[in-house]
Amino acid sequence: MKKHTFKSSLLAAFMLLVLVLSNSCSREEIVEEAPFSYQNRIIKVTHHYDYYGEKFSVTYTYDQEEHKLLDRQGDLEMAQKVFGNPDQAPQGILYDITGANETGVAHAMLFRTKEEALAQVDPSSHGASRACDYMETSGSATFRFYEHANYVSELTTLTKTNKRSLGWNYVMNQNNDKMSSFKVSFPNNQAGNGWMQMNIDWCYQGTQLLFHVHQGYLECPNLETYWLCAAFYWGNYTVYYNDQISSLYGIIDPI
Repeated sequence: MKKHTFKSSLLAAFMLLVLVLSNSCSREEIVEEAPFSYQNRIIKVTHHYDYYGEKFSVTYTYDQEEHKLLDRQGDLEMAQKVFGNPDQAPQGILYDITGANETGVAHAMLFRTKEEALAQVDPSSHGASRACDYMETSGSATFRFYEHANYVSELTTLTKTNKRSLGWNYVMNQNNDKMSSFKVSFPNNQAGNGWMQMNIDWCYQGTQLLFHVHQGYLECPNLETYWLCAAFYWGNYTVYYNDQISSLYGIIDPI
């Protein structure tokens, strides 16, 4: 009888331990990541545009969390003329982001075609479409891409170190339509000269944003804020460009 009681107690203790461990594992499995939030939800950015010599500026007030354009001020009549017709709006937008992250100011050259814009940063291409291949060359830069704005939640399978150029003809299923910010850096925070091409389709196709930097830092804290001009032809104040990227190409040299 005593042996039976001992065995029963031992069995009960074992079952209790299994139950505790099971509940512990269950609690760990259901822990959810805290939702992403913006440090500065409402921001103001000023874009100075140059459309074949016609220059105009627009200041946008933007709610990053709601993806909503709250206000626009500046040369709105000219902006509506340039951007207002989807069939005639510039297809190539080249942003000079030198110093943009510090001042909230960016300068953009506008082109009728993507090929014209690409030829500005890569004259050797003559505006031709890039071959649909993964590409990289050795150098000293580190390329990093992030799921959220302000460099949060790194997409580590896209990260590359010791490169001069990097081209993802497809960013892989786990990263497709997820990117919101990027940063290219050198050791010791060294500045550089270079550019980055972001496309919403595979093989460097589809809507394209180009970012150029001269003796600065090739980085973008929120891709969406560089697509605010789209509101002029969409006819509403909701803007989407984050979570759209499927291919990209960049190249940069230290100074």
